Parts: sequence; C-alpha cells; structure tokens
Amino acid sequence: MNTCTTKEIGNQGEDTACDYFLKQGYTLLARNFRHGKAEIDLIFQQGTTVVFVEVKSRASRVFQQAELAVSKDQQRRIIYAANAFLNKLSPALDARFDCLGITTGNAPLTVHIADAFNAMQVF
Repeated sequence: MNTCTTKEIGNQGEDTACDYFLKQGYTLLARNFRHGKAEIDLIFQQGTTVVFVEVKSRASRVFQQAELAVSKDQQRRIIYAANAFLNKLSPALDARFDCLGITTGNAPLTVHIADAFNAMQVF
C-alpha cells in the first residue's frame, strides 16, 4: 500500500490549488512566500486584487473539513505576511484572503472559499 506523508499530501494539494486558480485566469505572483515565521501558500493576482490563498489538504473529511481548518492565529500570521508582500507592490492593490480545501481519497473534493477572512474579523 502506497501512503503519502502529510508533507506530500500538502505539496500535492498546493499543486492542485495552483492549477485550479491558473485555470480560473488568475496570475501566479508567488508560492510559499515567507515573512518571519509566517508563510502564505499561494499568491495570485486577479485584476486589481492580490489574492492570498491558504491551501488545506486532507486525506478525508472524517475529522474536519479542510477548508475550515484555518485558525485565528494562522489568519493573523497570513495577514502579517500579506502586509509585507503588499508593501513591496506599486501601485497599491486590493487584497483578498481565500481558502482552498482539498480532500483526496475515494471522493476527491475541492472547495474554494473566496474572501474567507479579513483583517477586521481577525484583530
């Protein structure tokens, strides 16, 4: 039996997520952007909006839906890193925080939640 590690499931999920957004017409700006201890899985541009994407991959939906697994602390770290990324852009663009849940296994499922959270909700 060929089982994947958590890291392999995560990497496959990010690859799937990247393909998903590219097929929707988004432009990839960065992958695995790090600022301090914070990391953003994928950063895209859609028109005048920079879309920061947290990808959550799970082997099944038994314990928790992948797209709902972004904690408030993780949201704060993502927003912190997003501010650093946005400060490097000129002109200033709008920002949006999305979550993409990917469940592999017998019944693969991809759930995209656009505007999943914002700074006003987190702080």
